[in-house]
Amino acid sequence: MTEVRKSGRATAADPVGALTRRAVGLARRGWTRAPAPARRVARALARRAGLRRGSHAPPAVRRPPAPAGRRALTSRLHSLVLRPDGRLALEGWAFRLGADDPPGTALVAVGPKGTAPVPIPLTRVPREDVNTSDDDRNRDRSGTAFTAVVDPAALADADPEADHQWRIEVGLLARADADAAGSGPQPERTEPFGRADRYASTGLVSPVRHGDRVVSVRTGGREGFVVRVERPAVLVDRITDDGPVVVHVQTAGGFRPVRALAVREDEPHGRADHVRLGYRRGRVLVDPARLVPEPSRWRLELVDALGRHRVARWASPDGNAELLTTTGAGTTRLDTGDDAVLRIERGTGAALVTDVRLDGADAAAERLLVRVSGLGKTVPTADAFRLVGPRQTITAERVDVEDAPGDRPAGALTVAFTLRAASGFGGPVLPPGTGRWELEVSHHGREPEGVRLSRRLAGRLGDWMVGPSVRVRAERTAQDALAFRISPTRPVGEAGRFRAIELSRASRTESRLLLDAVLFASFDGRSVGDNPAAIRHELVRRRPDLTEYWVVAEHSVPVPDGAVPVLDRSREFYELRSRARWFVTNAFPDGQFLRRDGQRVLQTWHGTPLKRLGTDRIGFADTDQRRRALADQTAQWSWLISQNPHSTEVFRRAYLYEGTVAEIGYPRNDALTRPLTKDEDRELRSRLGLAPAEPVVLFMPTWRETGDDAITGLDLDWLVRGLGGGHRVLVRGHANTVAAGRDVRADRVVDVTTYPELSDLLRLADVLVTDYSSVMFDYSVTRRPMVFFVPDLEAYAGRDRGVYFDLADRAPGPLVTSTDAVVEEIRRAAGGVPPEHAEAYARWVADFNPWDDGGASARAVDLLLAD
Repeated sequence: MTEVRKSGRATAADPVGALTRRAVGLARRGWTRAPAPARRVARALARRAGLRRGSHAPPAVRRPPAPAGRRALTSRLHSLVLRPDGRLALEGWAFRLGADDPPGTALVAVGPKGTAPVPIPLTRVPREDVNTSDDDRNRDRSGTAFTAVVDPAALADADPEADHQWRIEVGLLARADADAAGSGPQPERTEPFGRADRYASTGLVSPVRHGDRVVSVRTGGREGFVVRVERPAVLVDRITDDGPVVVHVQTAGGFRPVRALAVREDEPHGRADHVRLGYRRGRVLVDPARLVPEPSRWRLELVDALGRHRVARWASPDGNAELLTTTGAGTTRLDTGDDAVLRIERGTGAALVTDVRLDGADAAAERLLVRVSGLGKTVPTADAFRLVGPRQTITAERVDVEDAPGDRPAGALTVAFTLRAASGFGGPVLPPGTGRWELEVSHHGREPEGVRLSRRLAGRLGDWMVGPSVRVRAERTAQDALAFRISPTRPVGEAGRFRAIELSRASRTESRLLLDAVLFASFDGRSVGDNPAAIRHELVRRRPDLTEYWVVAEHSVPVPDGAVPVLDRSREFYELRSRARWFVTNAFPDGQFLRRDGQRVLQTWHGTPLKRLGTDRIGFADTDQRRRALADQTAQWSWLISQNPHSTEVFRRAYLYEGTVAEIGYPRNDALTRPLTKDEDRELRSRLGLAPAEPVVLFMPTWRETGDDAITGLDLDWLVRGLGGGHRVLVRGHANTVAAGRDVRADRVVDVTTYPELSDLLRLADVLVTDYSSVMFDYSVTRRPMVFFVPDLEAYAGRDRGVYFDLADRAPGPLVTSTDAVVEEIRRAAGGVPPEHAEAYARWVADFNPWDDGGASARAVDLLLAD
């Protein structure tokens, strides 16, 4: 590591030589307001020394690589909370993938040169979420978690005079002797935490004041968890807001300020705009009305008679350096980040969340309660607060106001959300979908905005609040706003791949009799539809006595009346999968599944392949082990449904399948052979919000393995404008992208990704726009026009995935690469399939739809019920 000496002469330890104390100061403090020549010199010298703008520490130590043959350490800093006594409570875990759990774990604080590492006592405390956060399918890692307490004050006192830093490192022991006491055997090697949970409290630790010094914490990056100690030139002593906002400061190191500035940090053009503030004898008068425009963020700087600038740093002994104040100019937030710089925020983002909790003893009454302050004297109504999640929105049920004394702003608000959401398009009200939900508020006529997190909430982040049907975790976003992670409640011991494999193996060893029941699974429970749903209708018609179960990935997935939902990867799921006499699925069961004697497994699959599958895919790891594993999986299928001869050939080769291929057509396409009746058309248009007889364009792209959000490339606004006011565009993402983002929103566009029955949409659409989706082989049953939007055809076919045939040679419609061309082709198809594509369309139907005659579901059920 480069060492900076006071001397300006070059030495072996200081190869920069000319890196003077002035240049170091500029590099560390930032050089925005320094003269241009000094800025250029400081930047160049700082780069050579390994410093960066705004850094407060020497460059990271370059540690030697791990010894050859040793697996990399998997370590995570899960939470880091400042306790009232000023000490830091941390939780984390460490292990090596592929190796057994370590007998012991060690934490050490690695300090400045010349100081010995300081052992940090820790306690092993098992955490089940280790198995979900850092998944190891072969071992239970819940026992590798630990807790510890770090005393920043003790580290600060190691060198009372100089600024310095300590890096907290983790290592594994051969014996457990040192776990509790931090003494005894030492690890061969320690290293920074490999990862910090930034969504939790690790990035929200307030700086702590220790005498005239500031102790701050930074996590993430190459150095991991670092405790930094510095004596700032300007230190905020206290802030009062009884009338005007007054910042009381004290100075050190001979710095004598004569004026104060608020320097804007979020200036869009990079200028250092500033506002002069009142200053006298260590008191800075902050007038929020002068800090315009809104929203804006400012830092406080003091300037001496020589023109030297020093930022004001703010910390308190208990870490609660945070203030909300409301004046005639509105609400202003004074806060500090992990660099301890005092910042003043005006306008949006001033509201703070100070507490969250989950309430409700039964699933129907689950409520999320959020305590919010800083919204001013006008109390928002309940509809101003929303939880915006993956294609769903929940509006607050009520807002309760706490009393506030005198003429002070209205007290904090408690916003209550009932955790139920409509499943879409007139479906039932169910628990919210799995994923990230962001809290938004619309107030004073403003656009919806996120709500910031109070640092007092840090200790509540990252841990699950468990309710009867869902569990909720409060998280911080990159902008320190509040979001919630919601997922189904699972009993302890059912989360993670290791637990899933354990449950699956346990279910296989049971010898209980098969049940006269049928288990359906569509896309691993992400929906209730596709081929399994079509087969279900016919099977229930013939055998209404059968008990019907549906796999659901979460409780937000609605199931048919009379059916029983079963949570995917739960103990009940694995038991039913091994005991149900009939198992109907359209996706791969996991590799642990073994079909029992007398059990019938119908693999329906979910589309004719244009994209290469299995062993044919680009990048397939073609090893004997991988091929055996694939062959073992497909051998569990009693039958595999194929739509056409092309699929039969591909499935057998790509999936190494040697069982019975039932080339009977696709059950989901039975409905496509029958046009909508007038009543069906009217009801469907009503559910989708479409006018009678309005022409409908359905856009259905496939998903990309390069990213979840597959609805890209086509300019929907331009498409709608080009088609004119008479058309409506329906957009449907792939099943793999349902939870990838929010609904597509544009004028005269309806996102139907979550509409439960695809065949309804195909029967309604006048024209289909797709790219490489297998829907092309289904829509052709209707004999209606198709347009292929394929701007990335060369990359997709030749590099990303690979295809089985050249679409340009066989497509039953035009291939285009621009939105304008899509508009033109849709207009040309207004009267049906254009004549130049009629012959190709007829060949396409003959090749790919020979069995789609409306009877595929009946033929599938014949297989299931045959003696």
